[in-house]
Amino acid sequence: MKTPIEILREALQAARHPKEYHKALLDFYTAADAVTKEVVKQNDIQLDCVQRCSFCCYQNVNVSAHEVFLIVAFVSARFTAEQQDALNSRLKTFHDRVGGLSMTELESIRLACPFLVDGSCSVYSVRPMSCRTYHSCDRSVCQQHRDFPETVSEGLPQDTELHHTWEVIAKQFYECYTQAGFDSTELSLALSIRIAKANPALEKRWRDRKSALLNAIWASQ
Repeated sequence: MKTPIEILREALQAARHPKEYHKALLDFYTAADAVTKEVVKQNDIQLDCVQRCSFCCYQNVNVSAHEVFLIVAFVSARFTAEQQDALNSRLKTFHDRVGGLSMTELESIRLACPFLVDGSCSVYSVRPMSCRTYHSCDRSVCQQHRDFPETVSEGLPQDTELHHTWEVIAKQFYECYTQAGFDSTELSLALSIRIAKANPALEKRWRDRKSALLNAIWASQ
């Protein structure tokens, strides 16, 4: 059986059409989720993550360019005009609050993710690696991290084995893009989505293995 990274690497090499690139990432997500679900099962890990628990959705999310373009395609295909207008408004509000901040400064910000709607992720099926790797064995600590980040000294209550598994997959994920010649710079989700939605040509630049989003983000600030 192929590993998630093998699936991604081979699919990226064979991809020619935008939809094929997106399918490569979706197939990778499916394989990675299957691996980690098996880790949870084999180790009897008791996660405290439940539907509509959104404590983890109030922090900066780092993503790759490919993840940004997949989410933009999903929004374009699945969101109504009204939903897209509402998303654009939330993205602008987020940008107005944090535009110009460094990645380090963004880590201390506690703002709702623009994709959080009524306590749920509106792009859950295409959520990025940063969101997939996040898990907790105690929601109360997650709430403290959201509500009182400056007073919390303990780390997030994550399972060691599951954390390690996701850490390895995430490292291989970024290395895969770098080795294939794609821009693998980590970017802020909300800021990148707004730029990508406004500049559809950036996705082709990325597929042509050119720097796409980072320069555009800098130019917008």
